[in-house]
Amino acid sequence: MTTNGFPRLYSGIPGLDDMIEGGFPFPSVVLVAGSAGAGKTTFAQKFLFSGAEKGEQGLYISTLSEPAQWMLRYA
Repeated sequence: MTTNGFPRLYSGIPGLDDMIEGGFPFPSVVLVAGSAGAGKTTFAQKFLFSGAEKGEQGLYISTLSEPAQWMLRYA
């Protein structure tokens, strides 16, 4: 999708895509911030999985200091 001349990447969350004019501008860097338990990891994984299903590449960087096996709970 293209909005205002910029291609867009769907977030995988229809309501959010509506609020941000069809998705995230491409290319872009998106910082997701919030308090513990706000759903940041869940959102990031939903976005990346949605893109991966379409063959898109993505990168997730976290400063989370939990053991790696705990991260599997979020998958």
